Amino acid sequence: MPRPAKGARLWLRPARRDASGRVTHAATWIILDGGRQRVTGLGADARKEAERALAHHIAAKYEAPRRDRDLAEIPVTDVIHIYLKDVVPNQSRPKPAAERCTRLLMWWKGKTLADVSAATCAAYVAGRGNTGGARRDLEDLRAAIGHHAKEGLHRGEVRVALPAKGAPRERWLTRDEAAALLWAGWRAREQQRRGRKGDPGEPGPPGGGQCAIWRGSS
Repeated sequence: MPRPAKGARLWLRPARRDASGRVTHAATWIILDGGRQRVTGLGADARKEAERALAHHIAAKYEAPRRDRDLAEIPVTDVIHIYLKDVVPNQSRPKPAAERCTRLLMWWKGKTLADVSAATCAAYVAGRGNTGGARRDLEDLRAAIGHHAKEGLHRGEVRVALPAKGAPRERWLTRDEAAALLWAGWRAREQQRRGRKGDPGEPGPPGGGQCAIWRGSS
């Protein structure tokens, strides 16, 4: 009786050595699938990256059912698989989108559309550990569910709860702030130059000097 197939899985191929014991090939994660080996190019310390590569490999070969089912019968992973095949390849940046979908596939595995709620979305955010990144991932989940509904593959409302947007991390300097920064840098440079020559230095230009810096560009 033939043994059942094990399915795609990871294997850490041990390091290979020459006759003198010197390492010629470092240990590498390999995807085993149907008697074939797919080299990931990832070393032993990149387990999480190897798991993402495995998830992406499985996603690429899986064909999700395309029929109308109840929400409790539709795995979230099926919805993401369809989005990966129909939508992601046509986006301007398909690779980052595929990486986000791979994270979603790994976390939502075993859950159905009926499980998508504010609580499970909050749990995803907590597990992700990065609110901004989690929000972007969940935006993809929301888009995937919307595409699934548009294709007529489920009925009923499924709401993806997004975390609040974070405050912007940067802003442009105002004209006055830029002028003050340039003036401080100029004064520090002059003081250092005079100090190296042993000259106690002279007082800097009067307060109008700051205006003079910017007068030509106003």
